[in-house]
Amino acid sequence: MPEGKLNVAGFLLRIDVSQGCNRKFEDQLKFANNLFVQLSKSKIPVIIAATKCDECVDHYLREVQAFASNKKKLLSVEISAGFNVNTETRFTALVQMLDKTRSKPKIIPYLDAYKTQRQLAVRATDKFEKLVQTVRDYHATWKTVSNKLKNHPDYEEYINLEGTRKARNAFSKHIKQLKQEHIRKRREEYVNTLPRAFNTLLPNLEEIVHLNWSEALKLMEKRADFQLCFVVLE
Repeated sequence: MPEGKLNVAGFLLRIDVSQGCNRKFEDQLKFANNLFVQLSKSKIPVIIAATKCDECVDHYLREVQAFASNKKKLLSVEISAGFNVNTETRFTALVQMLDKTRSKPKIIPYLDAYKTQRQLAVRATDKFEKLVQTVRDYHATWKTVSNKLKNHPDYEEYINLEGTRKARNAFSKHIKQLKQEHIRKRREEYVNTLPRAFNTLLPNLEEIVHLNWSEALKLMEKRADFQLCFVVLE
């Protein structure tokens, strides 16, 4: 920025096509049109980015498409940041418009791009889950594991497609399953040792035949080996 001047090579004009936009859509489109008129005077390339297409109102999106088609050399890219659909396309398309030696940008409609993105995400998820399943210690932390995996191509691909939050959630789910499996196995081990414990603490059946569970438990607690067979939870 020499002498306080900013060199602008291109513009991205974002239009929210979801129901949750903070203003009336007609007002938003009118503002976008006025802004485009001013930007077009600069002779600098402009691309329309229709955002939140995963939550879009159909006629909002159609109006943006009509708005772009009525303008000379104005492209529109349909985007969903939440599903990472066409998020890079808007920039690559703008670069192609700036570079006169490149071919005309190919813009993929949202639904087609979404299907492609989901197919990539499904494959990446499968590979990432297999990678996470190599962790067998339920005490492992996300920070430690992510540092070990950060250079693995399957980890990097999943992070790029689905984001760190989903990766952390998938890891947490796996750790929870490991812990539950550990508890289940320990419970089975304890249950399998019960007959031997009862034989040790209550070898004389005639002694307990008329006792209920509470009375039998109190009798076992008096045995010297009780602490070796059971753990008393507070």
